[in-house]
Amino acid sequence: MPVPIDAIVLYRLKYLYPREFSDVEAGTGKDKKGRPTYWAKIVTEDKSQAWSRISDYDTYWHTQTRIRTLAKAKNVAPLEFEMRHLWVAE
Repeated sequence: MPVPIDAIVLYRLKYLYPREFSDVEAGTGKDKKGRPTYWAKIVTEDKSQAWSRISDYDTYWHTQTRIRTLAKAKNVAPLEFEMRHLWVAE
């Protein structure tokens, strides 16, 4: 199963694995109520695009493949990798 990818997951991937995810731009901020927010973009050859606007399946699958490689290196399933290593406890 593919890992559900959102801005938080991409932020954590960029923070923890910057070399593997050099095509990701991500950051944090605060909303009007002071709660943390996250944003993420994928940089391709000709543009930078918000993850939520990705329409290119190859870009999506390339990200999934890199996550699967990291999961395999830790001997866990991709979803378990996401839960153990990428979820942020607030």
